[in-house]
Amino acid sequence: MFLYLSFRELTHLRDLYLSHNRINSLSSGALRHLNSELRLLDLSHNQLRSANREEFGSTQAKTRLNHNPWHCDCKLQELVETLILETETLGGIVCESSVRVTGEGSRWEDPGGAGEHAGQPLVKLLDSGVNFCNLQTKTTDVAMLVTMFVWFFMVIVYVVYYVRQNQAETRRHLEYLKSLPSPRKTVTETDTFSTGF
Repeated sequence: MFLYLSFRELTHLRDLYLSHNRINSLSSGALRHLNSELRLLDLSHNQLRSANREEFGSTQAKTRLNHNPWHCDCKLQELVETLILETETLGGIVCESSVRVTGEGSRWEDPGGAGEHAGQPLVKLLDSGVNFCNLQTKTTDVAMLVTMFVWFFMVIVYVVYYVRQNQAETRRHLEYLKSLPSPRKTVTETDTFSTGF
């Protein structure tokens, strides 16, 4: 089920219970128009795997996200750090899958795989020093480094090609100049005088 509701007209809404509805995704800005009077937003016991800050707008309500099959990554970490989560439900935000890591600075997401943090509460992982956003930053840094290396390599190849082409053109031009007949010496008056004397 896809959640896309408009809360713009619900100015007296205080508690919003959306638990046990099989919601598996939120549309962009779905909860953006919740009024500032909202005290509780319950999205527990659904099928949410992913969510980000933009979908929640600037809600200041206590929020329940427990008992969803979360994929733990940077987006979820930022969301959890932004929202006011109901303390009793923090332990129920468990990673069903997570970003998988192999070696320093490399990462990939395997939607079919569980990842190394599967089955662990997100809050405990964050408290123990796991930072899913660092993984994303390292991956971005590696991608930037590879891109810069490829760009630099292409520039070097072009410069070498350009220099070789110019050398070949210069050689051809010199050979052409050598093949031209040398200009003959014209007979001058001094040459004529010395011949007649």
